[in-house]
Amino acid sequence: MKRILKAAAAAIAVAAAMSSCIDSNYDMSNIDATIGLGGDTLLLPTGNSTENIYLDEFIDIDSCNFIHIDSKTGDYILSATSSNNSIEFRGTPSFLKDNDIRVNLYSPVININFTSSGGDRLDGLFRSVDGNGNTMATVHIPSTPLPRGNSVVSIRTDDRKAKGDTITIKASDLQVLLHHIPDHITFSNSRAIIETFSINTPLSFGKNAYITYKDSMDGWHDTLRKLSFRSTDDGRPDGRIVLTADFSNKVPLYLKVTAYGIGTAGDSISTERLRVSVDRDIMASADGIQAAVTPLKITLEPLDNTVFRELDGLRLVFRTSTDNPAGPEVTGVIINARHQTVTATNITARIIGKVVGNFN
Repeated sequence: MKRILKAAAAAIAVAAAMSSCIDSNYDMSNIDATIGLGGDTLLLPTGNSTENIYLDEFIDIDSCNFIHIDSKTGDYILSATSSNNSIEFRGTPSFLKDNDIRVNLYSPVININFTSSGGDRLDGLFRSVDGNGNTMATVHIPSTPLPRGNSVVSIRTDDRKAKGDTITIKASDLQVLLHHIPDHITFSNSRAIIETFSINTPLSFGKNAYITYKDSMDGWHDTLRKLSFRSTDDGRPDGRIVLTADFSNKVPLYLKVTAYGIGTAGDSISTERLRVSVDRDIMASADGIQAAVTPLKITLEPLDNTVFRELDGLRLVFRTSTDNPAGPEVTGVIINARHQTVTATNITARIIGKVVGNFN
């Protein structure tokens, strides 16, 4: 994703550089149509495109003990095992830490290996617990007799039985244990001895799942600090900067993009001074294979002419989801590190309006 943002930032730099080739205090309100599109538009296609951006470029799982990439398929797998009644989740990736997330796994599976001397019953409670010891969610398992000796009990959201399972128990609400990544999940109230307790499932998302990823493009200050627009009769700047690009998305998640300006210290710039709008969401791939292409436009509209003296870039928030009003719901498609990419092409920057520059 960094390369996409850098390419967009470069487009703005080129746009401002074109403006900076003018004399001091030069008024560009009447740009010739052979240079721009219309008298008040300077169109600067960069001819730029990004390489494929793979998910592992911004999903950092190096220190995570419960997510890995399958070496054969490239699929993301959530897998954790314990030799007692508690599974710990350590090194949670930043994209799963935000409070504004809901990790609704499509089909999680919990397996528990028991040893029973006979006459024992599985009658337990799963509990997901946060770092402060607070219960986040619980799932009750109905009373089920266990056979003598070793057995594998598989708790699933459906009643399908996998190879090696002794008993399969359906728990349709199992996903709630991982709506937010807990500190640990415990299992209690069974008299049988737990040999191993594990969760193992491909990373795919169900209905109403959403994840937030944040990134920035910055370094604009030296380029834009002397840029301003001629004012309208009511004193407002008469112009805007427009970024456009075509996004090709092979990830089975919709991307809702919001943005706001940031200053040189990384602080946010008030929306009363700079309005940033994104015209649409990036569409999801329906199957994780075929790309969905979305033309995207980001508009920066200054509301006072001093804002470019402080503006250094944009802070972008990408909220992923499995559903969107503009397209069909996409659930149960496994997230893959090798094949699912986001690519931006035809990146352009337009400075639109009555530009006044002092570039001495």
